[in-house]
Amino acid sequence: MGILGSTGSYAYLEKAERKRVLRQALAHAGGVPVIVGVGALRTRDVLEMARDAEDAGAAGLLLALVEVAMFDYLGRIVDMVAEQPGADFFTRHANELGWMLA
Repeated sequence: MGILGSTGSYAYLEKAERKRVLRQALAHAGGVPVIVGVGALRTRDVLEMARDAEDAGAAGLLLALVEVAMFDYLGRIVDMVAEQPGADFFTRHANELGWMLA
């Protein structure tokens, strides 16, 4: 199940509202994996929402780019995520992602 994705009103929700949507979705998912959108204008907000989603038990993240300078934005996210413990799956696919963006 995907929530807070790349369409709809997610961009207008405050952090507390997004957390409430996340909790409700996970509570009603019935074991279905939940993918959570974490797109935001500020990198700090993206990282906070990603941590919230991970802590809540989300199965994955969706990062919809909402910034004009998307390559710089995505590059900063990639660098930060790749440095996190347990990011081995991500780092194995980072080069493939780079080629897809080129």
